[in-house]
Amino acid sequence: MFGGHGIYAGSIIFGIIDERRLYFKVDDAIRGRHEERGMGPFHPTPSMTSKNYFEVPEALLERPAELRAWAEASIECARRSAASRGQRRSKR
Repeated sequence: MFGGHGIYAGSIIFGIIDERRLYFKVDDAIRGRHEERGMGPFHPTPSMTSKNYFEVPEALLERPAELRAWAEASIECARRSAASRGQRRSKR
């Protein structure tokens, strides 16, 4: 994945590690908490930006309980996204 590593919960990807940075999947429901902490989106290449994955604050890596809560919210986000894609496919 763009030279990085995907993080999965079962078959659903919810995180990316790239260039020693951790990114979690976001949507409108949880993007704000990343932005409030000054975190930006994942840039797989210099000319490409993914608004679906935002960097996780480095400080959370030292706070496992808080990191877990963020990961769980991201997993739910990834599940919502997968369900939405499934609904769009079934309408075709």
